[in-house]
Amino acid sequence: MVRLVRFPSRHLDPLPYLRLAIAAQSTPKVIRRIFDALYSTGADPAAQATIDALLADLGLTVAQVSAQEVKDALRRNTEEAASRGVFGVPTLVIQNEIFWGADAVDFAKAFLEDASVLHNDEMRRLDALPFGAATRAAGKP
Repeated sequence: MVRLVRFPSRHLDPLPYLRLAIAAQSTPKVIRRIFDALYSTGADPAAQATIDALLADLGLTVAQVSAQEVKDALRRNTEEAASRGVFGVPTLVIQNEIFWGADAVDFAKAFLEDASVLHNDEMRRLDALPFGAATRAAGKP
């Protein structure tokens, strides 16, 4: 089924939605429901009505989503993601390779079909290049 992507009406604060996902066990069905609510309706992600509709659909209460164990799980997940180099959304980790950003989804699909699109001499050369900020900080052009 092809889904129409319709971006939220304003910038998305992901915190309540991440907590919703964790409280609902982050199943594929749950993630799809949250994604559809945010990226197929053009709804205001900050509107309480958007959050309330998801709470009802997922059978959750504000207390469940606000529970300390949910907050702690999100903190652990965030720390693990940061330690693995995740810094963009969406991020896919496939065979310990990180693909981030919507523009990388096709690249991730190509990697799943043939890992040589990433495991080759040119990609190893690119991987060895210094980061721009590190280069500037070291006084190099």
